[in-house]
Amino acid sequence: MQAGFLLITAFSVLATSFISGIFGMAGGMILMGVLVAFMPVSAAMVLHGAAQLTSNGWRALLWRRHIDFRIFGRFFRGLLLAGLMFSFVGFIPDRAMVLITLGIVPFLVMIIPRRFVPQVTTRGGAEMCGFLNTAMQFIAGVSGPEQVASNAAAARWTPTEQDAAALDELMAPAHSYTTFAPRH
Repeated sequence: MQAGFLLITAFSVLATSFISGIFGMAGGMILMGVLVAFMPVSAAMVLHGAAQLTSNGWRALLWRRHIDFRIFGRFFRGLLLAGLMFSFVGFIPDRAMVLITLGIVPFLVMIIPRRFVPQVTTRGGAEMCGFLNTAMQFIAGVSGPEQVASNAAAARWTPTEQDAAALDELMAPAHSYTTFAPRH
């Protein structure tokens, strides 16, 4: 591999991680767009998946006590169904389809009426979210906008003072290196 390619890839992963960390979204979509511009779609999806697995796995480990494993299990059933379906289809998207989907999906999610957005807390909702998110992963390599729409619409967790204190301690090293986020 060329050093320039490795440098671009490493910088892209780091920069989009910061974007996701600051804004809570969009980093994965930007990363996928950058990766697919420099490598074949299949390789870009694998590298993106490895980066997302690392990032999301760590976040899940940190916040594990707030995970509702009943919903996770239901979501997983939808994920398996989509994976099974795509294993029979043998679908491999081309670069144009990935880029067009990356551009269109955020807007489609915004125009869908709230009553049609699957809710993870309703009957069949978590399964539908798992299916749709996994299908989007196979088509565009990302599923962020759908996940944000379904999770935000169903969010019921309100952080306690203890949760806020734990988050503050977790973020203390980052706060000490920034001038725009003063410590309390």
